[in-house]
Amino acid sequence: MLEAVRAGVPFTSGALIARSGTEHQTRLLKLARAGASREELKTELSRLKGQQAASEVSWSSQQITGLGKVLHSRKWSDGLPASERQQLSAWLEKARPS
Repeated sequence: MLEAVRAGVPFTSGALIARSGTEHQTRLLKLARAGASREELKTELSRLKGQQAASEVSWSSQQITGLGKVLHSRKWSDGLPASERQQLSAWLEKARPS
């Protein structure tokens, strides 16, 4: 980062890149060296984080259907310890559509 700032990348952009996390720094540094503004870097960082979040929570429709079948099984839920049933109830309450 220090080299980038010395090479002309604005300090505020360098600070943003430094805080972005190692997985995004290379891409942001490349954009900054090409002249991207701090706002453009913030936009790109938001996009990169959104892609990362989406890829981390990607369930296939088959997995979701399977989960529904398991959750619908009375035999399965009755076999859970009381503490896990309570946690499941709390999770289902959060997941309930409003």
